[in-house]
Amino acid sequence: MNEADRVRLAAHGVPANALRAARDGGAAVHPALAFRLGAPWKTARSPARATLLPLWECGTVVTALRDDGMFVHVSLELPDEPLWATPSFDEVTERLLVTLWEDDVEEADLREVAQLFQFRAIEPLLRRLDGQG
Repeated sequence: MNEADRVRLAAHGVPANALRAARDGGAAVHPALAFRLGAPWKTARSPARATLLPLWECGTVVTALRDDGMFVHVSLELPDEPLWATPSFDEVTERLLVTLWEDDVEEADLREVAQLFQFRAIEPLLRRLDGQG
């Protein structure tokens, strides 16, 4: 990731630790992120790179900032058909935390990731995931 990309992502509310994950891969930030937040090397070689500023990849699915300012989660095979889109990095983080919860990541680790990504709604999210709210 070059400096212009970093500045653009930061301007869209991406915190420093998420920028670090985008540059170095999730394992550089927290062990629980090692699989889900891979460095975006496939996107760099994809024609989709023209319209996507990648944060991270998992397989052929990338989470990225699109040219229109929306964060998207897309398959590199169908980059024009996002699995989801949001203007909020908090929602990106929430979706990541839900995925990690589904992967059976420990709640303590989820709380740490939330703190690293400046996500303040972790307790209501965990209550909702546990069926209590």
